[in-house]
Amino acid sequence: MRGRREGMNLVEILVAVFILSALFLGLFQGLHSGYQGTERLAEESFAANHAISLLEALTLVPYSKLPAIAAGTSDAQIPALMTGVTEFRPTSAPDPDYVRVVEVKELSQRTRDESDGNNSVWGALKLIRVEVSWQAKYLKPQKTRTMVFQTLVTDDTEVSR
Repeated sequence: MRGRREGMNLVEILVAVFILSALFLGLFQGLHSGYQGTERLAEESFAANHAISLLEALTLVPYSKLPAIAAGTSDAQIPALMTGVTEFRPTSAPDPDYVRVVEVKELSQRTRDESDGNNSVWGALKLIRVEVSWQAKYLKPQKTRTMVFQTLVTDDTEVSR
């Protein structure tokens, strides 16, 4: 009977290399998906903050001075529409990568005439809508992502029935 063999043969080495490769491949895929998730959250956080800053700047304008703004109006056009409105102070400049469009429309009106059919029991309300769009860098192929933020503003008159 022959003596025992010492060491490993080629098949054992190849099996060990295959197992280690599979482990490292899984590890790197996990790291890559974590990186993509972080990049997605960074883009979405910036887009949300960019849109909300404009939304808040518009909500600080008194109801009577807030003009109607057509849907799809670029944020670059807003300062020209707000000339003479000293309360409007944008906190962020337009960003070519994160395009904001704005709409301000009157939803209901409160008049002094109780018999007026257009008189709203909810008071005077305006809807401010800000939409931000950007090219998502983490998606292959790159796709346009969009977030919409909106709020209602009122003239603060008391509503009674």
